[in-house]
Amino acid sequence: MKNFISIFLLSFLATHLQAQIFVDGVQLDSTNSGAYLEFSKRGFTSSVFIEVDYGQVKKVSGRHDNLGLTDKNGEAIKFEGMVEALNYFDKNGWELVSTWYQEEFKINKYILHRKKTH
Repeated sequence: MKNFISIFLLSFLATHLQAQIFVDGVQLDSTNSGAYLEFSKRGFTSSVFIEVDYGQVKKVSGRHDNLGLTDKNGEAIKFEGMVEALNYFDKNGWELVSTWYQEEFKINKYILHRKKTH
């Protein structure tokens, strides 16, 4: 019985603690986002900030929008490079499917798919 409870608890925690991706302070999960998302580098600074499109209705007011990758408090997450950002998504339950270059804006786009949990 103890083994069953331990296995159940570990499975529950692995399933619910894995997805910790927040966009504009909103945690992405299967109830508010689909199986795919697209992300790209935001801005033209040496620091890497991420813009995420998961199918949300885009809202823009002044210089603020609802596309930025954030922590749970809505603070922007900064990365040292795009590989660090890809590793962050991988660690949080997403896998890289495809990349493409958007010539018009001279930016790389990354398509990710939510990993299946067993």
